[in-house]
Amino acid sequence: MLQWKPCCVGNILNSVWFAPTCLLKEFPFNTIKFDRSFIKDLSVNSKNLAIINAIITLGKGLNLHIVAEGVESEQLKNLLETLHCNYMQGNFFSLAVPVVEATNLLMRQDPTTSLVK
Repeated sequence: MLQWKPCCVGNILNSVWFAPTCLLKEFPFNTIKFDRSFIKDLSVNSKNLAIINAIITLGKGLNLHIVAEGVESEQLKNLLETLHCNYMQGNFFSLAVPVVEATNLLMRQDPTTSLVK
């Protein structure tokens, strides 16, 4: 999994800008993950929103999964949903739990239902 950290996004985008765009489809990854430090200040009027929207659109076009970590509020969850973010994680959904507890939760989970609020 390739994680795009805020400090790396500019470098990746600059590299892609000057590289042949046909190389994008050759990258060996299937998921783009936005770091919590990039997501935490996301708002309708932020520059981060424009960047995230563009990366999600690119990722969708390449059939990649999109993950946002650090989702702490319903407002942020709703905003990411409007951008068609596939997966989200953060304290809004659940506080961190020990491995044993998480494993037990997943083993009890009905596969036809979602763990998402």
